[in-house]
Amino acid sequence: MPNILNFISGILNTLLIVIIKYLTEKYYISPLKISLNFGIIAIFFNCIGFIIYSLIKYHDFNYFNDCFNYSQKLNKILISIYYILTFIFATILQLLTLLAI
Repeated sequence: MPNILNFISGILNTLLIVIIKYLTEKYYISPLKISLNFGIIAIFFNCIGFIIYSLIKYHDFNYFNDCFNYSQKLNKILISIYYILTFIFATILQLLTLLAI
């Protein structure tokens, strides 16, 4: 299952880059503005997905509490460093991809 999801994610990411390239060349819209709009739309859909998943699994909104509750984790600093580095490297990757377009 993870391989199938990774394959679909790769196809959709490539499709997103092609759409950004088309909008940039055809309508002269900044790639960063397009990326911002896609990001806002993605946050909206992710929140809806988290709400639906939480209501199906827990029958309330405990999923949000479980996602952000680090009081039971042993390596709080290591987890925080991992999240910060992941955010930085993902941002750099997206910016370099948009600059290549």
